[in-house]
Amino acid sequence: MSVTSRTSGVAILRILLVLVIAASLALTASAQPATPRRGGTIVVLIGGDPPLLNPHFSTLPWVSMISMAVYDTLVVLDPNMKALPGLAESWTVSPDLKTYRFRLAPGVRWHDGRALTSADVKFTFEVVANKLNPNGPIAFRGLERVDAPDPRTVVVQFAQPHPAFLLYLGWPITGAVLPKHIYEGTEIRQNPTNVRPIGSGPFRFVEWQKGQFMRVSDRQLGGNR
Repeated sequence: MSVTSRTSGVAILRILLVLVIAASLALTASAQPATPRRGGTIVVLIGGDPPLLNPHFSTLPWVSMISMAVYDTLVVLDPNMKALPGLAESWTVSPDLKTYRFRLAPGVRWHDGRALTSADVKFTFEVVANKLNPNGPIAFRGLERVDAPDPRTVVVQFAQPHPAFLLYLGWPITGAVLPKHIYEGTEIRQNPTNVRPIGSGPFRFVEWQKGQFMRVSDRQLGGNR
């Protein structure tokens, strides 16, 4: 075969390859809807039936899966473990790493319609996360106090530098904010909300048939982020 014929053969193969790719892309594009379709149902398999759904009292991964949908944390962590805004729209950290001041996002509501305020964060950190959560001695090591000077401001003060505090706040097992009006004055570990959670996250708890399934749904409440 001459050089010319081999060159022509290669050119033909390249043209055919381009045509095949173009046809494939065209079929893919035609299969996609013109605009994104909202709504629907997704089914996720979990590893077992959890004992409860309060992330402060369980480190089981399937409890965390539900918690991340139902509850909010002050910050969220990106793949590089960088803290991004969650319930807190902004924050400052003192140079000595002892004082963390958070500004809560406006208009956040619990799934029962009550407004979420700094009092909920203060209660969660001081009463639940610090004292009842088995991870509290590490996540809230050296906690002196939590102040709520106004409904949208939370100030957390430590006795010693706590450089990893934002990382702990980004995980539901140490940072999920609980509703004070539901838990205060109760036996917190036995509160029925531990199996029927009321959070402020993007999904609200709907139903739990033990040993079968749990169902959550988009919150469908106005006035939230």
